[in-house]
Amino acid sequence: MISKMFSTVIGFAFVLTAIVGLSVGIGIAQEEGRQEAAQPGEEEKQETAQPEAEKEKLLMEKISVTATRVEKNVFETPQAVNIVNQEDLFIKNAANVGDVLREEVGISVERQGSTYTGHPVIRGQSGNRILTLVDGNRFDNITTYGGPNHHRLGMIDMSQVERIEVIRGPGSTLYGSNAIGGVLNIITRGIDFPEAGFSYRAKLLSQYSTVDNGFKERLQFQGATPEFGMLVGATWRKTDDIKTATRTLDFTALDRILDFDIKAAYRISDSQKLELNYQKHDADDVERKQTKKYKKEVLSSITNYLAPEVNRDYVSLKYEAQNVTDFLDRVIAKAYYHDSRVDRWQNRFYYREDATTKREVDDRQLVENLTTGVSIQSTSLIKGWQRLTYGVEFYIDDAVRDHENFERLYDENGTTITKKSQESRAGFMDSTFSTASLFVQSEVDILDGLLTITPGIRFDRFSFNNAHFDINQSDQRFNGGVSVIYRMTDKLYWVGGIQQGYVHPGLNLVKEGPRTGAYVLPNPDLKPEDALQYEVGFRANYGKVSGFVTYYNNDVKNKRSLKRTGEEYQGLPVERSVNIGESRNQGIEVGTEYNFYKNFLLRANYAWQTDRDLIEDKPLRSRQPTANLSLRWHKRGKYWTEFVAHA
Repeated sequence: MISKMFSTVIGFAFVLTAIVGLSVGIGIAQEEGRQEAAQPGEEEKQETAQPEAEKEKLLMEKISVTATRVEKNVFETPQAVNIVNQEDLFIKNAANVGDVLREEVGISVERQGSTYTGHPVIRGQSGNRILTLVDGNRFDNITTYGGPNHHRLGMIDMSQVERIEVIRGPGSTLYGSNAIGGVLNIITRGIDFPEAGFSYRAKLLSQYSTVDNGFKERLQFQGATPEFGMLVGATWRKTDDIKTATRTLDFTALDRILDFDIKAAYRISDSQKLELNYQKHDADDVERKQTKKYKKEVLSSITNYLAPEVNRDYVSLKYEAQNVTDFLDRVIAKAYYHDSRVDRWQNRFYYREDATTKREVDDRQLVENLTTGVSIQSTSLIKGWQRLTYGVEFYIDDAVRDHENFERLYDENGTTITKKSQESRAGFMDSTFSTASLFVQSEVDILDGLLTITPGIRFDRFSFNNAHFDINQSDQRFNGGVSVIYRMTDKLYWVGGIQQGYVHPGLNLVKEGPRTGAYVLPNPDLKPEDALQYEVGFRANYGKVSGFVTYYNNDVKNKRSLKRTGEEYQGLPVERSVNIGESRNQGIEVGTEYNFYKNFLLRANYAWQTDRDLIEDKPLRSRQPTANLSLRWHKRGKYWTEFVAHA
């Protein structure tokens, strides 16, 4: 009820700001001799018109396209945003996306095993509560579960990445499901067009790491004329087990990882561009140590390890036009297809301490996701005082599973008593999830540009189908949000906002199978998780010194949790996913940058947060405050050194 009321309020706020903006626009137009205010899209047009030679400088600046779906300086962005630009990627030289984000405020990283794994935790949320995008297209699918998805981001070759943008906090107003904790957008390298003639560059990168005896080779070629350009690259990686000062971490080696990418772009005219992108990822024997022990009364189980093989094919097509009409400033049309495959093998022992036999289960699953999406987004400028961003999206996600299950019984001497193979219902069932969406966001400057109000609203119509359980569900929902920037001075801003978010339960509706110490049965009556966040803060930018402080409060309702039913199945206690949780996550984030002498840059940030169960009025988990400090010296394109401390 509260969610529906909030969506209605946002709808009225959207109409109200349009009316206020119209009134202000008419007043400005009628006032003679008044200097015109800068258009919200003026900066965007100027950036687009820049010569290609200046693009490198632009990439080093803090520009975000994810928070508002249009290019905007982070200082002018209403949401809390992290930007990892090309300079940061070059200096960090990280093996995966998780390592890149480790020093960012409000973000921690969970990892199990090799350098292939790692998943970000944004303001206490992880898994399918964080939406991951690649070039603005959905990277997540319905098999993305609620806990850390350690192998998902390992599919991304860091050599292909140009920058990474993170929205801290709900982003469902613009991006739909899975954006309760935030949005992670991984943007791949683009093509530089010369003003005349033919330009080309070749790159050979070799890297070696001592901690895991790791090797990485990257070969890349780019060539372009003023009308057509192409970028082709291939990466090979291999590592041994990670070695610490005291021991070797077993099952952390990467036997072989191959990545291939090709991007072609054609400039139809000065204001139109067509871009085709293909990425392929092939990883063999990517092992992850996962030893777990469980004991409940006399029942015990041990999970030994998980060793998946991971592959993906991704292709996208993008058309972009600018300055289409006096009203229509920009149009972006995109289509993409993503095929990801994960081959898992898991070994478990189950036994009772009062029994003389042990049961071993070898479980092999090949889970394949086929995701197809299309979208059209437009931006319109209205008399210089309002910018509208609006569009439609549709995507369909098919999960297909091929599953084998082998079971053995052993006596107390380790002799095999029985051995059988069966098709188990455990794991991911064949399912289809689709969403059709409409969204609109309005950015209005009032009070002579001192105040910017940005309301938005999104409509999602989604359906979930599973033939095995005969489930055919359809539903719809509205999500909204409003953000405000008040410019106290040209260097000091007050920012605030309220945003909604939600997560569709996806395969949790039909999830079935053994897990450590229990057997999970499906629950087709699960509801989406809902979030409502408000945040306030200050930002300052005094040239060489900049900083911010932010307070946020995020309430999540219908939170999913596994609950024991009191039954047993295959000798294990039964659990089901149910909507029983209601939590409050709140925290404070502080950060600063100081370019104090020539090429020296000092960065520091601190984040404190707490999670509380509102139903039982108790802390959910203990999360320690995080702090990062770095001192960097960098002569661009030549040399660099950096000191980093974490706490």
